[in-house]
Amino acid sequence: MPYYAVAKGKKPGVYATWPECQAQVTGFLGARYKKFATKAEAEEFIRENSASNVIDNRQASFPVTSEVIDTRPRLVTGAIEKINQKPRNVNTASAKNENNNDDGRLSPTLMQMKQDMKRLQKELSDLRSRFDDYVAEKSRGSGFTSKTQGFHTSAAVPGKRKREKSQEEVSLDEPSTSIRKTDISTSQCNNTKFVTDNDGFLIVYTDGACESNGRVGAKAGVGVYFGRDHPLNVAEPVRGRATNNTAEIQAATYALELAQAAGFDKVAVYTDSQFMINCMTSYM
Repeated sequence: MPYYAVAKGKKPGVYATWPECQAQVTGFLGARYKKFATKAEAEEFIRENSASNVIDNRQASFPVTSEVIDTRPRLVTGAIEKINQKPRNVNTASAKNENNNDDGRLSPTLMQMKQDMKRLQKELSDLRSRFDDYVAEKSRGSGFTSKTQGFHTSAAVPGKRKREKSQEEVSLDEPSTSIRKTDISTSQCNNTKFVTDNDGFLIVYTDGACESNGRVGAKAGVGVYFGRDHPLNVAEPVRGRATNNTAEIQAATYALELAQAAGFDKVAVYTDSQFMINCMTSYM
């Protein structure tokens, strides 16, 4: 059984576990501690290195005088004066050092998770920038509506969405006696029927999914749905890096490109991706 001796810490003594010892030395300036195989060795270490023993040795080595002597090193004194003058900078440095110390105490699994989080945050930031650039490029000179009112989003699950067909249908989230009529637009390009709402917005559903998201060997795909058996419906793998956010972005942009090619300038994209909803309502 190991013994952890804390000679200088919050509460000096012999501890049976590392977490107990760690709690006494973490954040304590000048902490002194060591692991021993026997309790006797641990107690001897404390006696030799305790603060009271150091003071006794000083008193034995130096003559006692009535004059008060500042025994602190000049370097330490100067550092303390700087701390008093610039507390903010020192606090920031202390926080960084504390974070570095925390990293050293993390298990390999937690360290890997922390690195993955940083990588995902950077990836999310890059995706936001790429999406903003894409929308800005498509909006310039094309007459394509990219504002929020032209790009409706819905966080509702498919079972709760208002579904429109070429025939009359009872709206799923309205009373059973309420009938919603939808307009049918015909593309001049290929005579393909599209579904639009009462405001003239083309209705399209998009989705993106990724298996093993953020891991090696991840697989992702996109889906674009204009209606049952519609020839422009899309279901294919993601192009580029396979992540969930990449899939959601590619699905939405794919839908916009198809809508624009079919001659529509107002599109209502229905998605359950909170990331895509935030892109259109908060980030832009």
